[in-house]
Amino acid sequence: MTTDRWKRIEEIFQGALELPLSERSDYVAQACGADAELRSEIESLLASDSGSVTALRSVIEADVRELPTVSVASQAGLQVGPYRLVRELDSGGMGVVYLAVRSDDQYFQFVAVKMIRTGMEWPSLVQRFRGERQILATLTHPNIGAILDGGETGDGRPFIVMEYVEGQPITRYSQSCGLSSRQRVDLFRSVCSAVHHAHQKLVIHRDIKPSNVLVTPQGVVKLIDFGVSKPLAPGLSLQAVPKTESWQRLLTPDYASPEQILGRELTTATDIYSLGVLLFELLTGSRPYTLEGLSPAAAERLVCEYRPPKASSVADLPERTRKDLAGDLDRIVLMAMDRDPSRRYLSAQHFEEDLLRFLEGRPVLARKSTWLYRASKFIQRYRGASLLTCAMLLVVMASILFHRWQSRAADRRLKQVAVLAESAITDRSNAEKEMERRKIERLLTGPATPAALRVAEKTNSIN
Repeated sequence: MTTDRWKRIEEIFQGALELPLSERSDYVAQACGADAELRSEIESLLASDSGSVTALRSVIEADVRELPTVSVASQAGLQVGPYRLVRELDSGGMGVVYLAVRSDDQYFQFVAVKMIRTGMEWPSLVQRFRGERQILATLTHPNIGAILDGGETGDGRPFIVMEYVEGQPITRYSQSCGLSSRQRVDLFRSVCSAVHHAHQKLVIHRDIKPSNVLVTPQGVVKLIDFGVSKPLAPGLSLQAVPKTESWQRLLTPDYASPEQILGRELTTATDIYSLGVLLFELLTGSRPYTLEGLSPAAAERLVCEYRPPKASSVADLPERTRKDLAGDLDRIVLMAMDRDPSRRYLSAQHFEEDLLRFLEGRPVLARKSTWLYRASKFIQRYRGASLLTCAMLLVVMASILFHRWQSRAADRRLKQVAVLAESAITDRSNAEKEMERRKIERLLTGPATPAALRVAEKTNSIN
C-alpha cells in the first residue's frame, strides 16, 4: 500500500469518527466517491473499530490491501472572497488548506485558506469548523498563527483566512540548523508561551505535535491547527461546538496523554503532557513510546501503566547531548509527562519558567531541593566569582596556617635559647665552683704560707 493511499484512508476514517453514527455512511460515500474498494475498506474499519483511534495504523497495516491511488480534485484557482486559491498546502479528514493570494487590487498578500471539502458540509462538521474559527479569533499571540478573515464560499462552505506560515516543523528546523540542546530548549519556550496563552483563553489545543509547531526562517515559532481544540468555557464560541462522544478520539496517538487515550475528561494538563512528548523528541530525535504495530490494548497499557524513559537514556545519542540531558532536563521532561495529571506542571507557564531556570543555571522545580543541589547550582551559576572566592579563602587559610607555623617555630626557638642559656649559666657556675675548689686544695696541700694558713683557718671556721 502506498503512503498516499494509507494517508487517504486514515483521513477518511478519522473524519468519519468525528461524526455522529447517523451521518457516517453519507460522509464515507461522499468521500470515497466511485472507489468501491476504498469505501468497503473504510466501512470495514468503522465496523470493527472498538473506540480507540490508536488501533488505526495497526489495523490498516494488517488488513488493508494494496489499492491504486485515488486523485482528489483540487480547487486551485477558485476565488474565495477577495482571495484566489493557488495550491493545496495540507489536508485532513474534514478540511483542506490552500495557499492563496489576495487578488482584489487593494494590496498583495499571501495567506492560508482553510475550508471544508466540497460535498462534506455535514452539520456537525460545519458547526465544529465555525467553532474553530471563533476560537482562533480569540487568540492573539505572536507565536500562534493569526486569523485574518473568514466567511463562506459561494456554495455555503465556511472558510478561515490565516497568516501564511512558511516554515518547518520545530524538530526538522532544529536539526537542519544544528541547534544545541540549550538552543532547542530556548526555542521550545516559545511553544509553552503560545500554549499558555491559549489556556488563558480557556482553549485546549489537544493536538500538539511537530507538524503543528512551525518555525519560520527568521526563527519565530508558530503554533497552528486548532481544528480539534476544545473550549473549556461554554460561551467561548458563538456556535455550540459538538460534544466529543466517547467513541470520538480526536488525537494523534504518539503524542496523546493517558487521559486522552482512555477517553477521560480533558484539562490543560493534557497539553502539558503533549508538550513533554514534543520536548523529548526535540532533544533526542525520537519519541518516548513507539506505538506503531501495537494492539489498542498494548498501546494503552504502554502509555498508561509504564513510566516514560529518561531522555538521556535514548540509544545512539552523542555523548555531549547525553551529558546535557542528564539531570535537570531529564526531570523536567518526566514531570511534564507524568501519568497523573495532578503531578505535572500546573500550567504551561510553570513549564516554561522551569526551562528558564535550567537555562539560567538555577535550581528547577522538577528536582528535589537539597542544600547540596542548591549549592552546586549556585557554584555553576557564579562560576567566576565562586572560583575567585575559593582562591581568596585558600590564600587566607594558607596565611593563617603559615602564621601559626611561624609562631610555633619561634616558640620552639625561644625555648631552645632559654634552655641553652640556663645550661650555659649552670655550666659557668659549676666551672667557677670547681676552680675555687681546686685553688683551695692547692693551698691546703702546699707550703704553710700566711695565705694558706688564712684559708685553713677559714675552712675550719666553716666546718
